[in-house]
Amino acid sequence: MAAKAKTGPDLKKRTKLLLTPCKTRAEIKNWIKYHLGLDMPDVTVSRYADTNPLDAIWEIYDICVNKRNPQNIGELLYVAGRGSGKTLGVAIAEFMVMLHDQRDVVHVGAILSQAKRCYEYQVGFILNDKIRPILDSKNDDGLPILEKANMEKSIFNL
Repeated sequence: MAAKAKTGPDLKKRTKLLLTPCKTRAEIKNWIKYHLGLDMPDVTVSRYADTNPLDAIWEIYDICVNKRNPQNIGELLYVAGRGSGKTLGVAIAEFMVMLHDQRDVVHVGAILSQAKRCYEYQVGFILNDKIRPILDSKNDDGLPILEKANMEKSIFNL
């Protein structure tokens, strides 16, 4: 059953789902769960915190893709404990922004290993069983959807 999901009408449906921008926080949570297989925390768990990983992803995405920025935010800074998912959350937001806004993304970590970890997350997204067949397919112009992916640059033909 799973083998037929790689081609035909199902691939077209999954491609549309992958490339359709999210309009709400609930849609982005479902997109992440369906395409990336991740259930991002969406509740604040610390009495000292005022946000959570899903809120951070949504805020970045909503500003970049949906152009909703009533406070005219030019920079965002998220502070959280080590191992709290900051790098994973930013990797998800950047990946979605590249797909849904055809925007160039540059990730700079506090240290090189952090930036590399973010990129490794994104490579993992590209190689996962749900996304890889879509990115290996061709766009309407006959070009491969994923033209290039390396530490220096990823190019999507969307």
